[in-house]
Amino acid sequence: MPLTCTRIPSDLQLSEGYSKKLYRWEHNYFLENFVQAVCRLELAPSYIKDLEQELDGLIARLQKNRAMLITRDFQSQNILLKHGRPFL
Repeated sequence: MPLTCTRIPSDLQLSEGYSKKLYRWEHNYFLENFVQAVCRLELAPSYIKDLEQELDGLIARLQKNRAMLITRDFQSQNILLKHGRPFL
């Protein structure tokens, strides 16, 4: 069930909504800081091209949804690895 709010504070500061540019930044952040840095994988240029096409399709689908507040608790910067195990 969606959480609803009957009164929004007038001084509430919201982050910019997810744009194509922000989605791409998130994808690149994941590739650089997890795929390459943690997993130590180097993806072939042809694979990266296919992945970018797939992610562009995902971005297009996501941008069709109505805007809403989201929590970023599981954003990649909040998940740490210690002794090979993830911690929040």
